[in-house]
Amino acid sequence: MDERWIEMLRSFVLACYEGIFIYLVLAIVMCSVLVVAAARTLIRQRDLDPLQYHEMLDEELAPAVSLLVPVRNSEDTIVQRISCLLDIRYARYEVIIINDGSEDETMRRLKETYDLMPIRSKVHY
Repeated sequence: MDERWIEMLRSFVLACYEGIFIYLVLAIVMCSVLVVAAARTLIRQRDLDPLQYHEMLDEELAPAVSLLVPVRNSEDTIVQRISCLLDIRYARYEVIIINDGSEDETMRRLKETYDLMPIRSKVHY
């Protein structure tokens, strides 16, 4: 009786080894197929004309970008920083200035330079 159990256990272990071997061979074959397919795609796309960077910047379908600028006590540099951000050449972007509790004249300088006005809007949750 003991030899029969040992033989069954041995055949079970061998079957597991064979299953793992088959799985690994299939995984290696599939990875090889994917690598070959990716290489073919890269070779084909290398011959295409790449999209020029300046064309993408002027494209109206380019994704919109929001630039978040936290400011705190930067009265001396705020106008120069914001004007540099406004000079960016991109189709659709916005500059959002976050006044993080400035204790100097940062907000006054922004209001004077860019004619800022308060806007009351409802926040929807």
